[in-house]
Amino acid sequence: MEYYRLLAQKEKLERERKKINQRYSYLHISDKYGMSATVVRKLAGLPPTLSKGEPEASEQLTLPEATSDVEPLPESYLTQPLNLSSVCTLKQRLFQPQFQPANTSELHPQNKYMHIKRSQRCKVCEHNLSKPEYNPSSIKFKIQLAAFYHIPELRIKNISKLYLEKTCLVEMVLINPTPHLAHITFEPIEEPSDDLSTVKLPPGELVLAPRDDTAEFDDINDNQSFKDDPNIVTFRKANKLGFMFSLVPTSKDVVVSFKMKHDFINMVVTLPGEQPREPQVVWLTHSLKIRLGTVVGEM
Repeated sequence: MEYYRLLAQKEKLERERKKINQRYSYLHISDKYGMSATVVRKLAGLPPTLSKGEPEASEQLTLPEATSDVEPLPESYLTQPLNLSSVCTLKQRLFQPQFQPANTSELHPQNKYMHIKRSQRCKVCEHNLSKPEYNPSSIKFKIQLAAFYHIPELRIKNISKLYLEKTCLVEMVLINPTPHLAHITFEPIEEPSDDLSTVKLPPGELVLAPRDDTAEFDDINDNQSFKDDPNIVTFRKANKLGFMFSLVPTSKDVVVSFKMKHDFINMVVTLPGEQPREPQVVWLTHSLKIRLGTVVGEM
């Protein structure tokens, strides 16, 4: 136990030493104002006290030796039934060498240091991707980076059996995360490669209802205000919509690629006293590449 205590003390001193910034430019202040030695050493990044006279503690781990004196087992080991779920494993005991609990009721929470995000920048536009501040609303950089709350989500729901050179169907789900109507269209890519399967995208425009957290408690029909093609749209529920499209696999690995175009309404925030501005509608295009699996054979 003494070895572990000394080892923990050494690691703590190393962590504190890394936190101290060395400031050699402040050493001349002591000559002018007569500062104490403790303050000068602190400004210089040195320990506040000298430790030359202190004896260095030994960190040699003594090897265990066999002994004939063994403590007798408690009577509960012989009289009470064994419950393995209440007994600590060897890994749990070694994680806490100071206590080495035998039962799970004696476990203590481990002291871990909090990890924060690093400050990263985009290699193209030099925008901050993540900042280490605890409160993101307090930073000056406030570009909307959370695409999860602004871009429609596309999920795979069902895939029929894939046969080579045969028409297959794929059902996908669109989810609108914004509080506005979303208009989505799909377009083919300009230069398809040979390893991509031939895909037939749904024509026209798909309209998604805005996100409403109270919609699941309403009994209103979701299809009452939308005119959907039953050959394309499979279901509609609140801000979710399912649709079908067909494809023809041309290789063993079935990969499709297309473009998704949708509108984005940017709500401009105005300061008190300013005239309200009209929301900006921007059309965004995303190139998608989806791997649907492998073919099961030739039909």
